[in-house]
Amino acid sequence: MGAAYHFLLNGAAWGAAYALLFGKAPWWLGLLFGFFIWSVLVLSPPFYRWGFPGAAGGVLLLASLLLAHFVYGGVVGAVTQRWVFPEVGMEGVKAIRPLYA
Repeated sequence: MGAAYHFLLNGAAWGAAYALLFGKAPWWLGLLFGFFIWSVLVLSPPFYRWGFPGAAGGVLLLASLLLAHFVYGGVVGAVTQRWVFPEVGMEGVKAIRPLYA
């Protein structure tokens, strides 16, 4: 249940937040968003209270989690760049039409 929650509901919520905040932004901004999500995870106290990362793989675990969040952010960035309307996001709030095709 925890994995289903994390991948389906939590992933969809972060993806929706990205789309609403950034709209039709360049796809690589999603990579930075993925790094932000990873850094929130790594800096949260429960992450260390539950014994991560030391007991479960150390630096290799942190690197693999970073890679997974980079992939997630890149996919979210590419999907929103392709499918989100220009009027959604910060650019729509400022009423500036984006110049990218």
